[in-house]
Amino acid sequence: MAKLLTRSKGWIMPVEFGSPFGENEATKEQFGDGVYARTTTSLAVSFETDKEQLELILPEGKGLELRGDPVVSVSANYNVGDLRMWGGRTYEIIMVTFPVTFNGKERQIHGEFAPVIWENLTDPIIAGREGIGWSKVYADIEPLRITRTRAHGVAGWYGYRFMEIALDNMRQLSQEELQSRQQASAGSVSEGSIHWKYIRRTGTTDEADADYLTMSTSRNAPVPDVKNIDVWTGDGTVQFNEGTWRDLPMTIIQAVNGLANLEVKKIVGASLTKTESINSGGMGETIILE
Repeated sequence: MAKLLTRSKGWIMPVEFGSPFGENEATKEQFGDGVYARTTTSLAVSFETDKEQLELILPEGKGLELRGDPVVSVSANYNVGDLRMWGGRTYEIIMVTFPVTFNGKERQIHGEFAPVIWENLTDPIIAGREGIGWSKVYADIEPLRITRTRAHGVAGWYGYRFMEIALDNMRQLSQEELQSRQQASAGSVSEGSIHWKYIRRTGTTDEADADYLTMSTSRNAPVPDVKNIDVWTGDGTVQFNEGTWRDLPMTIIQAVNGLANLEVKKIVGASLTKTESINSGGMGETIILE
């Protein structure tokens, strides 16, 4: 007998076949506690840029303003993602963020604005764009290369390297330095990552089906089960290489070239972080900012 498919919740295209989160709720076998420790690595570099250039990236009329110094952070993250969602597989993420304040109807909210996120797996790109409003796009992200004193990451598209990030003269932080860094991070005023969800209305060029800000928070997020964290610091560099229509597709060329044109006044932070965890915690609630 044919079974009626449910479309009651968790809709994602194609909806004709029902919802993956409908009657077939995720079982404890899939979403229960993990047993295998996984190692993720993050290479991050922050640089100070021109304030007026950075303000041009902010969406107009959305209540966002720069917070503090005009500092852009670029992080290349390897072997990440919730394994339970993607059949036990991982992928890589490159995020660009800078600190902002949202002037809402009821109060100000501090966060990190993320104008673009590159990933090398289509499935989380689709789910992230539709479900939580992240500006995710595709890139070829090469495996992180680490030698004795250098870590080097590359992102590209069909052989065109549009981003390179590196850490030279690496030095591992002591436990005291690591604890001090973690305490400083815990005192951050940021409440989450802020994104501009914009989806064009079909058949138009200047009308939207969705046009609002979202914020992904740590509220009600799963508690991470971290076994070990190691951090290295050193001399960081990050570079975006401007491309033409011969080099890059229309989905990412404007983002690459916009970031390539940002002035790099000075590097203000650089690190390589290796985290071993059974359960990385995952994301909490995502809300619409009004």
